Amino acid sequence: MHKRIDSLNFIRIIGMTMILLFHAKLMYGFSVGLAWFDDMISIGAIFVTVFFMLSGFGLRKSNQELAIRDFSGVLKYYKKRILSIYPLFLLLTVVALIFQFRVMDSWNETLMRLPVQFTLLHILVGKDMHGFLFNDNCWYISALFVLYLLFPILNECANRLRVRAKVVSCVVLWVVSIGVYFYCVYGTELTFLDYYPNPFLRIPEFMIGMLCADLSEEVGSWMAGNRAIGKVCLANSNWVCTGIVGAMAIFAAIVLTILYPHFKQETNLYGVIVIPCTAVVFLCMANWEWGNRMGGNKLVRWLAGLGLEVYLCQSFATLVLAKVKVDGNVDEMVFMLLTVLFAVVVNTFFTRPIGKIGKARG
Repeated sequence: MHKRIDSLNFIRIIGMTMILLFHAKLMYGFSVGLAWFDDMISIGAIFVTVFFMLSGFGLRKSNQELAIRDFSGVLKYYKKRILSIYPLFLLLTVVALIFQFRVMDSWNETLMRLPVQFTLLHILVGKDMHGFLFNDNCWYISALFVLYLLFPILNECANRLRVRAKVVSCVVLWVVSIGVYFYCVYGTELTFLDYYPNPFLRIPEFMIGMLCADLSEEVGSWMAGNRAIGKVCLANSNWVCTGIVGAMAIFAAIVLTILYPHFKQETNLYGVIVIPCTAVVFLCMANWEWGNRMGGNKLVRWLAGLGLEVYLCQSFATLVLAKVKVDGNVDEMVFMLLTVLFAVVVNTFFTRPIGKIGKARG
């Protein structure tokens, strides 16, 4: 179960690119001039769902044996998870504080809120999707932290399920995810920005990712254990997986492009398409020989590892542009270049050294 699925690195790269383009379009009007692609950029938020599923998948792959009763194991897990995100979060929060980014109230109120911000739980008491203070995208890392805290419980639940129960659970969680969002839209007075960042509403996506990690192993075992079908599947696994992944991507792109003009983001209807398509792609790519071989390339793995920094550093690219007042005609390109530059610098000179210290002590 500890097998690393390098093919998923491509999803990470595509996901962080689409989110970056989405924010460039949202804030600076970025457009490539192709209606269908611009529509896809406009719903780039779907990749946040994909990243929550990826997080569940990855954690389950590396922590399947984690049990609630194993206090030392749970403590070690929490220390590792906190070290993986908190130093970066702290750096970005401190920099944002220095520049007074998104400080809307008096300094006295700001200083009173700082302790909550530093707990990483600010999304639970935040006023909007920007989090409790300062950093536009820090809501994501706070929501992810909440899911990290819940993971040992979710992991225990997954360990008690058999294969068929896991398949049924994926379907049920998918329906629940859709139902909750529709309820928030039509049954309450909540706006999209009220329910979109809620970490508890992300549990179904996260849990589906976890179950897909288990089911990917079952698919591989089934292919290897069925001589008649298994030989054909394994012999052509590269072509089969490539075809399925391509078909899912084309299907999702077409359907989302058709739905977007009618529903946009307010109903989160993309969950109807994105969650099941992503689950199928996960199951396929886990056994994709070409994908794992190419995704294991050092450059590909490095680019995939920039995801969190690219997401969070967009706030500071926006801050720089606001300060220097760059010509609006080139804002979107400068925004994207600055984001990538900041992400590379932070990853190279901060995140990686911190990670090496953590491994050395672990």
